Amino acid sequence: MPIVLPKFPEPPREETGPYCVVAKHRAKPSKADAYQQRMLAELENTRGEPGVFQFHIHRDRSDPDLFVIYEVWKDVKALREHFEKPYVKRFVVDMRST
Repeated sequence: MPIVLPKFPEPPREETGPYCVVAKHRAKPSKADAYQQRMLAELENTRGEPGVFQFHIHRDRSDPDLFVIYEVWKDVKALREHFEKPYVKRFVVDMRST
């Protein structure tokens, strides 16, 4: 399943953050180790962004092709800015072709 970055609706005016996302990624069969390495290679870039509060990658022990990412951002704007980073766009393209 290729990665598709979601489009988030505008939050209500009274919502000022934080913005939490739980994302699921599934690696192609026999590609999970490489997929994990690629995600971990970008972990510090993501955790270094000014708008991120938490970013955790979990690999399901009973289904090792499944990854669950738990993210907490300052607000939806910070998450949208994350999606525009060159390394995120490169990751999405790389994972589509893997």
